[in-house]
Amino acid sequence: GDERQSMGDEGDRFLEYWNLVFTQFDRQSDGSLKPLARKNIDTGLGLERMVSIIEDTETDFETDGFLPIIETVARLSHQEYGLDARITARIRTIADHVRACTFLMAENLLPSNEKQGYVLRRLLRRSQALGRMIGIQGAFMSTIADAVIEQMRQPFPELVPVRDRIKHDMEVEEQRFDRTLQSGLGEFTKAVDAVRKDGGDTFPGTTAFYLHDTMGFPVELTADLLRDAGLALDREGFDALLAEQRHSGNESSGFEEATRERTEYIKLRDTVGHTHFVGYETLSAEAVITGLV
Repeated sequence: GDERQSMGDEGDRFLEYWNLVFTQFDRQSDGSLKPLARKNIDTGLGLERMVSIIEDTETDFETDGFLPIIETVARLSHQEYGLDARITARIRTIADHVRACTFLMAENLLPSNEKQGYVLRRLLRRSQALGRMIGIQGAFMSTIADAVIEQMRQPFPELVPVRDRIKHDMEVEEQRFDRTLQSGLGEFTKAVDAVRKDGGDTFPGTTAFYLHDTMGFPVELTADLLRDAGLALDREGFDALLAEQRHSGNESSGFEEATRERTEYIKLRDTVGHTHFVGYETLSAEAVITGLV
């Protein structure tokens, strides 16, 4: 890296892999610092970053813990990892996303359109689309999940008994999105051709919103594809249409539902008072239910 870079600057000269935080004070409402009765050191170590230093790899993705998953994605795509920067980035993203999804689904989380399930669905669908963009055809994420489970089965044996369920649920989600992906990619290609034919360099927000809202084609995916095509996205136009839709009350987003739920808990707390948490002193206790949401 640039020798003029200092720690905390943008750039890759310095890599933080471990930090130590000495917790000493309790900041009061007036801004004064009251010494804690029990001071402590909070330590956070990035295991994969440490391994990459020990194994002298360029990134975490080439370490023993990740490389078998990376190699599985590369084999499925018939692409050589590390040869082309864009393809390499997509291989890494797919490996990272599917690994995360495997663990989420092991915890009985299923893809849905709200809250945690929505995050899972976005990760799966982005992986599926990126797979198509690097040449993978057909259902493939369950094969990567297999590689994840094989790689992680020793420290996480709980993955093994639920292997078949995870793979089945991934395949169902892939089949569900495949039709949307194929039709959305077709509409996207037509729209890109139209922009280029007119000599423009910006993809219309109205088209991105149509793909997102009507065809179920995520805007994040549109933005990713546009970077490939060398075009900008009219994100302001898209956001305006999305805000207008939400304002009209056609459909509540998962975020709005979560906000409403939090509001209900706040109202309940105002009614029944605060709860004293005793988990630091004891592992069990009797309690009285004073309200239900």
